[in-house]
Amino acid sequence: MNRFDNTNGKFTVYTTGQGAAQTKDTRGRLTENDVSTILEDDKGYLWLAGRNGISRIAKKELADFALGKTQQVNTETYSEKDGMKSRWVVGPGCKTRDGRLWFPTSVGAVVIDPDRIEKNTLAPSPIIEKFMVDGEIVNIKSFSGGAGGRFFKKAPLPPGKKRLELYYTAVSFIDPQKIKFKIKLEGYDNDWVDVGVLRNAAYNGLAPGHYTFKVTACKQDGIWSAEATSLSFYLRPYFYQAVWFYISAVLFVLAAVFSFYHIRVGRLKAREKELNELVRSRTAELEEQSVKLKEMDKIKSRFFATISHEFRTPLTLILGPLEQMLTGPQEKEKEQKNKMRLMLRNSRRLLGLINQLLELSKFDSGAMKLQAVRKNIVPFLKGVCTHLIRWHCKRNWSWNFKPTPKTFPCTMIR
Repeated sequence: MNRFDNTNGKFTVYTTGQGAAQTKDTRGRLTENDVSTILEDDKGYLWLAGRNGISRIAKKELADFALGKTQQVNTETYSEKDGMKSRWVVGPGCKTRDGRLWFPTSVGAVVIDPDRIEKNTLAPSPIIEKFMVDGEIVNIKSFSGGAGGRFFKKAPLPPGKKRLELYYTAVSFIDPQKIKFKIKLEGYDNDWVDVGVLRNAAYNGLAPGHYTFKVTACKQDGIWSAEATSLSFYLRPYFYQAVWFYISAVLFVLAAVFSFYHIRVGRLKAREKELNELVRSRTAELEEQSVKLKEMDKIKSRFFATISHEFRTPLTLILGPLEQMLTGPQEKEKEQKNKMRLMLRNSRRLLGLINQLLELSKFDSGAMKLQAVRKNIVPFLKGVCTHLIRWHCKRNWSWNFKPTPKTFPCTMIR
């Protein structure tokens, strides 16, 4: 198609692709690929005629499109459904003085009087006809409400539904097949979706929640219905998809973490208390052992002092007679034998003390057990005194041992 610009005297060539956006009908397709004639009426409209009928386009919309103010140009197309005998315009048309437009068709001429074309301002009424869930029809009549069923009360749906289909239409006695629609699923779509003349919508895999499906209709002249028809439904979740389940899960996790923390802290405190008790117990034991060791040191000191005296007495009784025999005048044989007997007794006594020390070491190691026996203590004391008498005679000491009674039994440890 060529366009003549009278400002510069040049033609501009438009192809089908370039003109598609300027000659779209209500279904969003190119109405005419082969335009045979273009006429302009007195109301600011251009009339394009070709094989598919006669289309009317507002010049202002074309200008706005050329300036980028709009992205689509609306057209009104006339064919046999509007009273034409044939939609095929075979040649150029003309405009008469009275403003009427003449177009030749394959079966006669068509006359259009732009002044007598009345615009229908009554918008079509959209209707939701059917609601299907996973291939099963849901009876939406039980949820209808409002004047003429313009909206529907919320329909509850069981959980686990995958595919939802809605079928809708609009009431109009003038070219109902040319009515176009816009739909919107609140809770899923952010804005209205222009679906053209499509009369059904399908949604797959919707998340559980509240949704409202809205549909509005528009005639060929661009008049949209003032109020949208809506259907609300609630897709129930499984129990593990419900909000209360997530809240319960979060609270359970928090409670578990808190319980674990509380138990862990309690165990650590108990362990700390146990360690403190163990430290105190061990400290008390060490203190007790320290006291015992000190007492043992005292006992050992007394023991060594006592044992020193025990060793000193027989050694003195041995050394004394030996010194007398070596340094003194020669004595009679009887006196020497008495001194030797004294040294022998003290030597045996000293040997007995040594044996007792050895037995005491066995007792400390647990190899020997002490035994208590009943014996007469008088002979033991007499032997001790006999050893001491001879040693005291050297120093001119005199004393006698006369036990009364002669027998004095007592318990002795051996």
